[in-house]
Amino acid sequence: MVPRPRDDLSSTSDQKHGVARCPSLAQTHMQGPLNVAVNGSGKSLTRDELELVKKDLEQIKLNYNLKEPTRSFMDRPDTKWRFGGPPDYSLTNYMFLKQRTRSHPEGSLELIVENLVKTWEMERSH
Repeated sequence: MVPRPRDDLSSTSDQKHGVARCPSLAQTHMQGPLNVAVNGSGKSLTRDELELVKKDLEQIKLNYNLKEPTRSFMDRPDTKWRFGGPPDYSLTNYMFLKQRTRSHPEGSLELIVENLVKTWEMERSH
């Protein structure tokens, strides 16, 4: 079952084109708040909350010299997205970088596999 879209986060996807409606193009984990264990509200993030996450993500990358995972093929123009457009992985990347315990060297097998898994998840989900 696809969640009913909220007015402030509705995507421009259209049922008549066979694309499911969704609350936003943010990656599916965004459908709940960052602090769900604390407040238990179960509400989706607002656009303002998502912008704060994006700002914090940029700060984490600068402070710790980290890079976001690579999800290959997201910018290909011929891609048909399940929810009408490419997903926004800001919250997922924020949580990933904030909680990661290892940073693999550029070009290492570990980093290649990490990015391969991220790409596979994106292709499977969106």
